[in-house]
Amino acid sequence: MEKKTFVVLFTIICFIMFWIGSSHNQSWKIWEEMTSNPANITTKCPNERLTTPPTEFEINKFLSDHNYCEQDSDCSWFYAECPFGCGRAIHKNYVETAKSLIKDFRQYQVESHGMICEYDCVAVQGVKCEKKQCKLILE
Repeated sequence: MEKKTFVVLFTIICFIMFWIGSSHNQSWKIWEEMTSNPANITTKCPNERLTTPPTEFEINKFLSDHNYCEQDSDCSWFYAECPFGCGRAIHKNYVETAKSLIKDFRQYQVESHGMICEYDCVAVQGVKCEKKQCKLILE
């Protein structure tokens, strides 16, 4: 197989991987960028992880791994949404990252695939550091 044919086939395979794992509009944008200048086509796919939403397992692991503290002021909490429960306590430095991961997950799993969760949530009063883990203070 000629190198040029191989590069074209490889590019098409990369596009299909992106199309399956991301929104269609984003896939077309990536495709246009890849094909607008044939000199830019390489045999390396862009990082697939950039367009694949995190899994529920990955998010739960992230939340567990970043639930450490030395004192109460290290902790914060946020409303985690379906399917991660009501409030989640986490180290304050990782709240925005956690929210972003959950937002990406929800856009793909919940909104696109119809995942349904129903919760009866207890009001959160705050957070505390207990045995080096952030814990919610519930009503």
